[in-house]
Amino acid sequence: MPSRREAKILRSLSRRKGRERHGLFLAEGPNLARELLESELEVELVLHTDEVAARDAGRRILDRLQERGAELRSVDSGTLSEFADTVTPQGLLAAVRTPRPDPRDLPATGLLIFDAVQDPGNFGTLARTAEAMGMSAVVALAGTVDAWNPKAVRAAAGSTFRLPVFSAAWEEVRDRLREMEVTVWAADPLGEPVYGGGAAPERLALVLGNEGRGVSGEVLDDAHRRVRVPTTGSVESLNVAVAGALLVDRIFGLRAAEGSAGA
Repeated sequence: MPSRREAKILRSLSRRKGRERHGLFLAEGPNLARELLESELEVELVLHTDEVAARDAGRRILDRLQERGAELRSVDSGTLSEFADTVTPQGLLAAVRTPRPDPRDLPATGLLIFDAVQDPGNFGTLARTAEAMGMSAVVALAGTVDAWNPKAVRAAAGSTFRLPVFSAAWEEVRDRLREMEVTVWAADPLGEPVYGGGAAPERLALVLGNEGRGVSGEVLDDAHRRVRVPTTGSVESLNVAVAGALLVDRIFGLRAAEGSAGA
């Protein structure tokens, strides 16, 4: 069982304030635990049921986590439910040290920037798309949902364990991009249509905006180009996760395919 102090911390991790205060986030279920084992993230505490420990695959995961320094606590399913975010927890819950990369270490190629994207599912889905298309990092500007929100972590399905997630104000990011001579494209319903297959700058950052308001005026003013996914018929706009995934594929997907073919 977790100690009273551990239980208090675990409860606080359901809220952004608690995650930021303790520098921890929650990863739920054996699948995410396996993804953690393939990352360099530090797992501090793991709650698990006896059912998970009794299965060979579950026991191997727990043993490897313990070898990496995680503290293990056996709990019943009811206790696990007190701390988990899902209605039916999968028998394992890990408290993980939140990575905090320095914005000064931003890579110069393949950046996906979120400007006040609010839905954690959208964030996680797009972060996973970014990794799949060979992008280098994602950036969460002020007003964006917490990348370590439990729903965002589940939607990313391990991608944010490997892909660097930077958090910074636009001014700081903009100045760093200018120093590195990175071109900025911003998604905008009135932008130029992107059909795919065209040349894109090697040093490129793509900005995706809020689900309702889109990319902020400040960021649009600083962008070198405004782009959109062309649509037909009476469909005027797409969900940010759909539009963002299409743009990422059309702009960065060719590079990912070329890299895979050359491997």
